[in-house]
Amino acid sequence: MLSDLVGAMATYGLLDRAEQIARTITNPYHLGRALGDLAAIMANSGQLDRAQQLAEHAERAAHTITDPYDRARELSDLVTTFAECGLLDRAERIARTITLPDRQAHALSKLAAAMLKCGRLDRAQQLAEHAERAAHTITDPDRQTRALGDLAATMVKCGQLDRAEHIAHHAEQAARTITDPDEHAWVLSDLVTTFAKCGLLDRAEHVTRTITSPYHPDGALNDLATAFAECGNPDRADNAPAPSPTPTIEHAL
Repeated sequence: MLSDLVGAMATYGLLDRAEQIARTITNPYHLGRALGDLAAIMANSGQLDRAQQLAEHAERAAHTITDPYDRARELSDLVTTFAECGLLDRAERIARTITLPDRQAHALSKLAAAMLKCGRLDRAQQLAEHAERAAHTITDPDRQTRALGDLAATMVKCGQLDRAEHIAHHAEQAARTITDPDEHAWVLSDLVTTFAKCGLLDRAEHVTRTITSPYHPDGALNDLATAFAECGNPDRADNAPAPSPTPTIEHAL
């Protein structure tokens, strides 16, 4: 695939040749991705003017994608790419054009984290609030749960612990509206991992103790125990909920 070739050539410093190949790609999804990755490499190498030109081209290509979800996903990925390489204003402008709320919430949350790393706390908080508004409009409970969980973690990084707890509570509520028991258990387990890794340990432990399905993954429980141990609570690590035994075929029947 040409987009992979562009990435490989850029990684080895063949930037001019990589750009030439990228501009021959006709599929707008692959074109946007190739140019976005190339813009990030240019930005990281100090070629900011050239990076901005490529980023603009990548954005135009993404907006020509006809499938709404593919377009939103590509724009969201561009936001993450540009935020991580310091093209923050470009990333924010793109994020505000995303029309699907789950992808916009994801993009804004990533951008808020990038702003935080640059010391722009006020801007990070504003973007996180925008992401929260977008997340609350998501109708699919699985996607809403994941969006709110990720946002709660971002709020922790912004130092807004009360707000993080509030959002985490809403994430848990959204998860409980999932009717399929196995999907419900998996989504709650993912929340445990998200909360444990960002320091919301009480919330993570509470969610863990409400998972009743014997099929839920043990990784979340291990993440919680590890988080307790790393923050100096070995007793709580030892008392963390134990992984459920894997059901046998006889039990499943």
